[in-house]
Amino acid sequence: MRVFLIFFILLLATEVGLSQEIIGDSTAKRVKTAFVSKIETLDKRPIIDGEGNDEVWSKAKYYTDFTLIEPHPGAPCSKNTQFKILFDDNAIYLFALLSDDKSNILKELAQRDNYNNTDFIEFVFDPYASGTIGFGFSVTPRNLQRDIKYIGIEEDESWDGIWDSAVKLTDNGWQAELRIPFSQLRFPKGGNSNWRFNVFRQMKKSRELSAWQGVNPAISGVLNQSGFLEGIKDVKSPLRLSLFPYLSTYYSPASEKPFKISGGLDLKYGLNDAYTLDLTLIPDFGQVSFDNNVYNLGPFEVQYEERRPFFTEGLELFSRAELFYSRRIGATNDYLNITEYPDSLTVVDFPMKNKLINAFKLTGRGSNGLAVGVFNATEGRSYATLRNEITGKEVKQLINPLTNYNIIVLDKNLKNNSYFSIINTNVMRQGSSRDANVLGTEFNLRNKDQTYFVQANGALSYIQRQGIKQTGHKFFVEMGKNSGNWTYSLEHEEISKDFNPTDLGFLNEYNIRKSELNFAYSTYIPRGIRNKSTTSLELEYVRIIRPDRFANFSVELQHFFLERNFNAVSLTLKAEPILTYDYYEARRLDFSRYYVYPTNYALSFLVSSDYRKAFALDMTYTWQKWNEKGRNKHEINADPRIRINDYFSIKGNVGYSGIENDVGYAYTSLKDDGLLKAGDIVFSRRYLKTVDLGLNPVILVNPNLNFSFRVRNYWSRINNNTFNILEKDGHLSEENIVTDEVPENIVVEYINFEARATWRFAGGSDLILAWDSGYTGFSEESAKYWTTFQRFGDKIDNNIFSVRVNYFLDYERLFVKKNIESVH
Repeated sequence: MRVFLIFFILLLATEVGLSQEIIGDSTAKRVKTAFVSKIETLDKRPIIDGEGNDEVWSKAKYYTDFTLIEPHPGAPCSKNTQFKILFDDNAIYLFALLSDDKSNILKELAQRDNYNNTDFIEFVFDPYASGTIGFGFSVTPRNLQRDIKYIGIEEDESWDGIWDSAVKLTDNGWQAELRIPFSQLRFPKGGNSNWRFNVFRQMKKSRELSAWQGVNPAISGVLNQSGFLEGIKDVKSPLRLSLFPYLSTYYSPASEKPFKISGGLDLKYGLNDAYTLDLTLIPDFGQVSFDNNVYNLGPFEVQYEERRPFFTEGLELFSRAELFYSRRIGATNDYLNITEYPDSLTVVDFPMKNKLINAFKLTGRGSNGLAVGVFNATEGRSYATLRNEITGKEVKQLINPLTNYNIIVLDKNLKNNSYFSIINTNVMRQGSSRDANVLGTEFNLRNKDQTYFVQANGALSYIQRQGIKQTGHKFFVEMGKNSGNWTYSLEHEEISKDFNPTDLGFLNEYNIRKSELNFAYSTYIPRGIRNKSTTSLELEYVRIIRPDRFANFSVELQHFFLERNFNAVSLTLKAEPILTYDYYEARRLDFSRYYVYPTNYALSFLVSSDYRKAFALDMTYTWQKWNEKGRNKHEINADPRIRINDYFSIKGNVGYSGIENDVGYAYTSLKDDGLLKAGDIVFSRRYLKTVDLGLNPVILVNPNLNFSFRVRNYWSRINNNTFNILEKDGHLSEENIVTDEVPENIVVEYINFEARATWRFAGGSDLILAWDSGYTGFSEESAKYWTTFQRFGDKIDNNIFSVRVNYFLDYERLFVKKNIESVH
């Protein structure tokens, strides 16, 4: 470890010595302003065809002088980019000329909101000039659309706007024309203010990313570095009303009732110029992509990604203070414990998920910078059917009561792109089932130059069930410097033993105090073979609160290096040089026991090849060694991607992990039995092996029609070699316990397959054909991976075929746009 530490210190010193950077003045020059003119009559509005030859465009001014963000920040873009902008009472119009050699224009197709190996131009609007919320609209040379909601320094690609675009390839490059309805934006009343505005261009062949208003990559944030847009005024707030009815039909050959039909409705209504109501009635998420399930041996649940459309869009306000985990709503049902019932009862029917009846969200931000968010969802009662095997009688057992989820958020924009928020989450269940309430707050304060910051959040939780009350708290504070070559931060977090937001949130640690110190040095100017690089150091110190005990100390060093040909490497060294006292693995709620985790260190190496190539590969190898005989870990993850042509690509993943002499919790003895006494904690020394394979080919006919396939095989084997009692000093006993509480060998396997054909036959309207299949296996054998893999085809028998039609009905497109087209 000492050798690696010296290596990192020398590496950092070399970087600092050779990289006294001054990023070009163009990134810090005057703030630009684009002036937009209004189209006064209907017959003058441009036709969106990519030509840009309508008479009205001749009266608009071209804006140009783009500068690079990378690879040479502040330098002029190597190719000329020009754009014009107009508006009328209903929409903003944009036209751009993008000069380039035909052979240099990359234009690979992808599914909507995903860009692969392609050029693009993007227009970004921040109507409130807050630097915290923005809307981006971009197109590629094949007219593939991508819309993004910018939230601070984050990007939300789940937001889908409805707008028009057209492109044209020419001898001098390509050109794009866009129409963005005001109904897709949120803006101050009348629009009478200076909007923040910027335009970005990517030329993938040269890996140039440029902007109209220069952006300094050493400064945190993009919206806050935007230029201005002047001239939009006297805009009447449009009637923002859209309906999204859908109809789905399912066919499952193996089910007793193979056919199922369901339908529902999503509604979006603009209450005024700033606030919008989103409502879903009888939602159907049957075609949502499968989760990448893993077999969990740890003390906390696994957090999975949200994939349901209603819960992925427009929820940024509700993420304040980290109290909302949307997968709690309509969650997998796991409340029935059959061991609580007589042996004569068996489960006949068990609903896999709680039934979501409806949900709505009301969000918006007023001209004074105050945002209000209200979220509400209702779950219906869920029942399991139990059969008495003696009498044959079936009974219904309530497993999930009528439940209401509610969130209220207030968020105030402050100067310098800062904000202050208050949030309350509440879960009410019918009857004597438990209710929960959490009150939280969050703020982020920045200085004028966006160089220094202080951010914090905190929350109080309250749970009540059958007269028993539980309260807890958490808080987090961080301060530091987040712009420039040198950055650093100091943070502290405390989560009390009784803090519990899990009725509507997520928690993966508690009863803990944690402090962290971070330093980083980044370069942005290419020099020699280096394009850019970052070297960082992280120190973390952890204590348990009750009892007040040391838990862990770790140090992590990392160096990332992107070379001139855009191949990247990263080297990470992490060490826990002091014995760790793991109170979680002992699984005692009173924290009276712990496991002494030996000192260890891990070395990770990442390589990522140039994505412009037909074959690209991301690969990470990790080796970890514990200060214990024969205890080590080898892990490799590879993500290859193959581009056959602009219409067909294949992505995959190969993961392997092997841990020798791993140590972890097995069970707690409930009675005296030989060497065991009631309450004894038993650990196992085990060998863990995991294989995770995935394949994802995609065929695209055009931007509106694609075929995608996704298959995954996850396999994990646990060989429990010995079972040992956890002693009170945190070490394991030498005696091997003979037990049948836990199998000696366990093999877990997940197989998932999905195929999709998606056709966008009209704006916002889709026809989706789907085939889903899956298998979950659990066995007490010590079979090798290839032995079980050979039976792969036999396991795919749980097939579901479905057809879904989503139809988008929008007032602006049905009436306003149609009237404009009739004039032309």
